[in-house]
Amino acid sequence: MRRIILSLLISGLYLILSAQDKDWANLVKLSSDCPLRISEIVVNSDRIGKYEKFEITFKLEGIWDNPFDPDQIAVDAIFRRPDGNRVTLPGFFYQEYYLNAQNRIEIVGDPVWKVRFTPGITGKYSFHIQAVNQGKEILSATEEFECISFNTHHGFLKVSESNPLYFDFSDGMPFFGIGMDRIQADEGGCYQRFSDSGGNFNRLFLTNGKVDIQELNMDPDRPDRGLGKINLENSWNLDKLLELGENLRIYHMLTLTNQYNFNRQWDIHTYNRQNGGILDSKNEYFTSEDAMRYFEIYLRYLVARWGYSTAVFSWDLWNEYSAMGIDVEVAIPWHLRMAHFLDSLDVFDHIIHTNDGYFNGSDKMHSLPEMEIVSTNAYAIKDIAYLASVWTERMIKKFNKPYILAGWFITDYGVQL
Repeated sequence: MRRIILSLLISGLYLILSAQDKDWANLVKLSSDCPLRISEIVVNSDRIGKYEKFEITFKLEGIWDNPFDPDQIAVDAIFRRPDGNRVTLPGFFYQEYYLNAQNRIEIVGDPVWKVRFTPGITGKYSFHIQAVNQGKEILSATEEFECISFNTHHGFLKVSESNPLYFDFSDGMPFFGIGMDRIQADEGGCYQRFSDSGGNFNRLFLTNGKVDIQELNMDPDRPDRGLGKINLENSWNLDKLLELGENLRIYHMLTLTNQYNFNRQWDIHTYNRQNGGILDSKNEYFTSEDAMRYFEIYLRYLVARWGYSTAVFSWDLWNEYSAMGIDVEVAIPWHLRMAHFLDSLDVFDHIIHTNDGYFNGSDKMHSLPEMEIVSTNAYAIKDIAYLASVWTERMIKKFNKPYILAGWFITDYGVQL
């Protein structure tokens, strides 16, 4: 039965991610112009297994143009755990979709708001929703649910407390990654074969294809496109991909920013002033206060919508920040700010790090405590197995952190991983 269900998930995902010639006649309505009100709160279940998703869906009215900007509308859920501790999670704006008989993605109903939470201890929980809009604050009534001991997951991946060079789960189960860099969302149909072959780790770029959440300004006439907005269709695609990962035990290094989009696709980049952005040049990205603020809006949405998922291995801030042509001394303050911001939001404590395009990378960046693992790439290498072994040993001894060679290119054989 489990395999049948997974096969249906995979088939549906393949159809979703291969849909072409979409009809955008029904566009998402982002704005609201009503008195502030929370209503129609529904939960997916009032009994949730440990490390399973607890989801709250509700309607919210107020006054805003951009529901992704917390300066316009800030929504949070405050949970009281069985041990008495309180945790706060951001909520997020959501649109449902489905795939019609013509293989086109269509909107289902009106937008709603959601909160996603994963309980890590058993017992009774309570929660209420808080919304702040136009200087006004409103609270929902307090509701309860129960976390029971039944679960199908080991929890979240983290750097092991017993050995800082390895990874284990919340329950202490060790993890050994067998992975790819990278199976993209368009190739999600191969997840079952990947899993059957022992694969359990994938680096997923949220910067292109069917899971480009924000960076490229494709279909600029759509209201959920552009700087400070979130691509809701691609967010739905990512939902389905991570749900499949949860079922197949495939864990994802989510790469949030890619130098390629700045260096090769600046003409359609959301930060480009010509596309309604705020920067005249990509070289301003690391030092612009406005650019950093917009990236924090993006991070808030990522944590709100996918922070709950046990299929998220890490937040990888960059693919090859070093290829942006800036000095590491300029890149470090940006990385510190974003790492601290993520840490302040993510109550599930996913691993935070970045990626360097050079094999050995920058010692100054690797040494930062905020970068919890070391990740680099390698190109034009013939004997990659030998060098990977040598450099892995060097890196873990030097920095006392896990090291991941995230990607490489073998010139003689034309193989890129």
